[in-house]
Amino acid sequence: MTRHQIIQVECKSTALPRDRDVVLDIDIDGSGSLDITRDRGYAQDRARTVPGRAKPNIFREIRRATQIQRSEEVRVVLSDPLNRDCFFPPKLHVHEQTARGFSAHGQSGGMSHIQRVHLSLGQNYFRFCDSDRFAQDPNRAAAGGWWADYEIFSKVAAAARTSGTMQDYAARQGQSALSYAAKLYFAIPYEWGDCGTIVVARLDARLDAFRGRGLTAYLDKQDPRDGGAKYTPIQDATVSQLYIPELHRHFGRAFTIVKTGAAASFL
Repeated sequence: MTRHQIIQVECKSTALPRDRDVVLDIDIDGSGSLDITRDRGYAQDRARTVPGRAKPNIFREIRRATQIQRSEEVRVVLSDPLNRDCFFPPKLHVHEQTARGFSAHGQSGGMSHIQRVHLSLGQNYFRFCDSDRFAQDPNRAAAGGWWADYEIFSKVAAAARTSGTMQDYAARQGQSALSYAAKLYFAIPYEWGDCGTIVVARLDARLDAFRGRGLTAYLDKQDPRDGGAKYTPIQDATVSQLYIPELHRHFGRAFTIVKTGAAASFL
């Protein structure tokens, strides 16, 4: 089996203006080939693929990918994710179970097909919060562990804009169609929150997360708007969620809040 090592580096150069600082994900496989992906916020462009070789010169290939010519002009910042310890024993099992929806009360919600992923520096991430809890304590509400990336948020927002069924039901509940769409795609019952407030935050320091597909949430019937005994997400294999372990410990250092507001203001 080919072994892959992924390193995320931030490249800064005196030869480039500030807005051309770049973040590169470097994937080194067991044969020695080196694959560089340039991260540009919402999109990732494959910058260069280097043929297999025994010992790739990482700094030389970084210079090629960034079009920086002289080695003295490149400063590479390597760092572990702030929550790295959450992905190794003894913490790994606890956080995997949380990501899968397990608690002392059994399994409800969470995700299937979970995998560890590296979040992208400079990219915006999106969190749906309960409106009342956000109003009472914005910092605590924003620092919760469940998020979506830009691509997934855009997909949910597009469904909210185009689905008459979602819009009609949300209107009967006095709710934004985007809040209701998030509840359907991510399986968030009303008893867990109304998804009425959205936090957009830019990642400034490395974090890792679990990514997976939403699972059915089982209800305590605390909110009559939920109806039956379970809340099953829309079955769409292209829609995933992110669970960031121990984000409450690192939020202030890892994220900068870009925008907060009512869900309706994002449509």
